Amino acid sequence: MQDARQIDLKERQIFEHEGHPLGGLVIHSGILRVAGHFPAANSEVTLAIVSAGNSLQLSKPRGCSALRLEAITACQLSFQAGESADSTEAINHWLIHLHLVRQLIRSESRLIALLQLLIEEFGFRHRETYSLPFWLSHARMAEMIASSRSTVTRQLQTLREQNDVFLSASSGGFVISNRLMELSPSTLEAVSH
Repeated sequence: MQDARQIDLKERQIFEHEGHPLGGLVIHSGILRVAGHFPAANSEVTLAIVSAGNSLQLSKPRGCSALRLEAITACQLSFQAGESADSTEAINHWLIHLHLVRQLIRSESRLIALLQLLIEEFGFRHRETYSLPFWLSHARMAEMIASSRSTVTRQLQTLREQNDVFLSASSGGFVISNRLMELSPSTLEAVSH
């Protein structure tokens, strides 16, 4: 039985899931960031990035005052009553992978691991590059890799100078070199010590 609430979000629009009853969320189109706001730490934490075809059972983690749904691209969502068997799989997948990214010591390794993760989940392979069809702000990437915005900006500039990352004017996203996709962030960590 589907709830009548259907929500259309424009790119970068945020839906606060604060006073609404929690339940099943279905993403019909677009790419959506699910985040929790934790007032005690005065921070917002990315819990998952999901795309069309995913369904999630939303529940606020302990200490979380609100769930925020941010449209990375234009999205269409709806809420359903009931719970599906795989409704936590997408969030668990992201929590594990973001945890692994954050465990790397060097911020450069964490940024490369994040870009690789995003390409693996949402990207497209081309002959000599990979593309990500959306853009994330430097501040958002910094939050996701537990770094500062200025560090992400500096490291992206270095990757641009090495011809490993480009901004795509046509898609509004990133283009990543094959070389960068083939790098192992953990090997990069070992080489730097």
